[in-house]
Amino acid sequence: MTGSRLASLFSLYLLVAIMVSEIECEGQTASKYIFNYSPEIIHSGEAVYSVTADQEGILYFAISSGVLVYDGEAWRVFSEAGDSRSVEYDQQTGRIYVGGLGTFGYYEKDAERMYRYTDLSRDIRVQHPFKQVWQIVFINDEVRFISNEGHYVLYQDSIVTRPIKNAYIFKAGKEIYFSDYEGTLSVLNNDSLTRVFNQTVNKDAAFNVLPINDLQHLILYPWAGAVIRDLEKSTIIPASVELNKMIKKFGHYYSLMLPGGFLAIGSWEDGVFILDTDGNVIEKFDVQSGLSSGGAYDMHLDSSGKLWLAMDYGVSLIDLKSAMPDLNFDGLPPGRSLITSVSSNLSSERFPAHQGDTVLIKGNLDYLQINFSTPGNEYFTNHTYTYRLEGFDSVWTETTESSAKYLSVPNGTYLFRVKSIEPGVVEGNIFIQVHEPWYLFLAGPPGYLIGIFLLGGLMAGTLLMRSRFARKKLTSLVNEKTKEIEKHQKELLIINQNLSEIMMN
Repeated sequence: MTGSRLASLFSLYLLVAIMVSEIECEGQTASKYIFNYSPEIIHSGEAVYSVTADQEGILYFAISSGVLVYDGEAWRVFSEAGDSRSVEYDQQTGRIYVGGLGTFGYYEKDAERMYRYTDLSRDIRVQHPFKQVWQIVFINDEVRFISNEGHYVLYQDSIVTRPIKNAYIFKAGKEIYFSDYEGTLSVLNNDSLTRVFNQTVNKDAAFNVLPINDLQHLILYPWAGAVIRDLEKSTIIPASVELNKMIKKFGHYYSLMLPGGFLAIGSWEDGVFILDTDGNVIEKFDVQSGLSSGGAYDMHLDSSGKLWLAMDYGVSLIDLKSAMPDLNFDGLPPGRSLITSVSSNLSSERFPAHQGDTVLIKGNLDYLQINFSTPGNEYFTNHTYTYRLEGFDSVWTETTESSAKYLSVPNGTYLFRVKSIEPGVVEGNIFIQVHEPWYLFLAGPPGYLIGIFLLGGLMAGTLLMRSRFARKKLTSLVNEKTKEIEKHQKELLIINQNLSEIMMN
């Protein structure tokens, strides 16, 4: 079997493997607007504790086996961070910060686009042991890893320990709140804390603080209800009766402000509630509605109006924009199409791609496949893309598939561009650099011709050298025989002279 055929079969095997992994990663449509990914599908433990997304729309989930990554095409697990509880994306540095059981650190892309993990807690956990980091907060140029035993602050690549125990941190507008387990709520001012409220009923810490507007902040407790802080009047008043009734009955674990001032609340075990600006429940998504479970630990609203849920059993997705068309989603950031993997007859590479990344392919590129997605936009309807490989394609191609295929791409640098036809979605692009080393030129027909030419020259040279050697040897033999004849002639001449002298005497 020839090497090219083996390469083709290997390429086919890789592509089939990718297709199988995509099938295995398909979720389960539970209702018209709900999509579930069970732990068996996404290869996680039962609980998913936290979710965040980078500027490209790639999702990161904190799970017991590390960080779960979803690029719209496939799920992958980064296991270096260990048992994780919190994950946050830092837009300034592009890092994905992770906190977990006895550890915290970050993932960052290296020169080859691979995420590498840096453990920031190796020395800290020896001097200042802690059980887990369950919250990560960005304050100015600081990254704070929050645990019950203290706050660990990353500033200019150095870790400083702050002896603040049993306290959450929340950012609302320009205010930074500290809420401790005794029910005290304070605001950070010039490195000092000023108490603004003391929750005396249940002596419980707030679980979130959200800005209602520039002058009012909503403070939510897990079971004691919610209050509103008026910054201008410096007053604390109870939130709406309906909101307090809902929290006291079902509990509040996590909450998120939606466009238009609407509020999403994740309960402990009764699903997700959507409330209007007056605090009235206008929609409820629970197990009966199609969710895989009831406990919602964290939420993320993506650019297409879909609400991602980190659940106590897997990951769920609610198409909130379709389920609640009266909500105004105009303020969401634009979505983005992504290049998720590149396959060829030479290799197969899967990675979360960012704008301007370059894939270098060394060898004779007979076959190229580029896969892409638009996270959040493809789960409930067929999706249409247009793409172009600049330097190879002369026109844009429209497709309902999530890949582009090319044959016989010559050496050169190309820019692959893809964009969804959905309005407001930003195109994704990536550079493809094809470089066939000069020595691989000999592997094809030109190499055969050169080989034949060299072999013919070698044979001709060998024959010429043999001819010269034979001629030289023949000349040497002739010279030796000539000398022998001349010697014999001299000896005969001497004998003849001797005979002549004897006869004369």
